[in-house]
Amino acid sequence: MRVIHKFELQTVPMQEILMPAGARHLMLSVQNGKPMIWALVDPEATMIQCRFRTFSDGEAFDEKSFQSDYIGSYILDGSSLVGHVVQLVNA
Repeated sequence: MRVIHKFELQTVPMQEILMPAGARHLMLSVQNGKPMIWALVDPEATMIQCRFRTFSDGEAFDEKSFQSDYIGSYILDGSSLVGHVVQLVNA
């Protein structure tokens, strides 16, 4: 059985988050002033470290330097920070 869980992102360029293997990302949004990823997961799956990279508006993005899957973008209220999040694949 799968369930939807949320995972908090930090507002840093590179981070790792412990998630169940095979997690399917559903949405990236801001809740209570913090960016969150909602994912459909098997709660009994093995937990793995997933690497995420957040890019700011105007930041160079060299798609050839790594494989990634686009997760989504967020804007923090009361801030000029806009984050564009990718999950690094095989990184």
